[in-house]
Amino acid sequence: MDYYAYLSKWSGGCKRAKYADDETPITAAWQAAKKQPLPRETRVQRGVEPMVPPMQLLVPLCYHLQVAGGTKPFFLGSRDAGRLLGVPHTTVLCWLEILADEDGPFRILRKVSIGSHAARRTNEWEYRRLTSVCRAARA
Repeated sequence: MDYYAYLSKWSGGCKRAKYADDETPITAAWQAAKKQPLPRETRVQRGVEPMVPPMQLLVPLCYHLQVAGGTKPFFLGSRDAGRLLGVPHTTVLCWLEILADEDGPFRILRKVSIGSHAARRTNEWEYRRLTSVCRAARA
């Protein structure tokens, strides 16, 4: 491949790139989550204790991961989220489960698929309010 063919391929790849070389979807979502005000879903719900500050940041993190993925579910590992939020990964996993609980007070997320430690796959999630709006707009 000559210089100009290589340059053309490289330029095309740059145009398709969604993130900088040192950035991942989760770090981009984390930066966006920290910059914007907390969504209304994190406010006090009737009859429920208020969310603690790290849990409040988990909600916009999930929101921005969903925005990046469009209507497709997003992957979020509790270990990655725990590192960002500064809490144990088991706590993050419990928070994700309560945010996705059908009978719970929040019902913000939906667990699409269960990950596997052996297969090195994380759970897939969907931010309910955002994906329902996207689906309604397409219909």
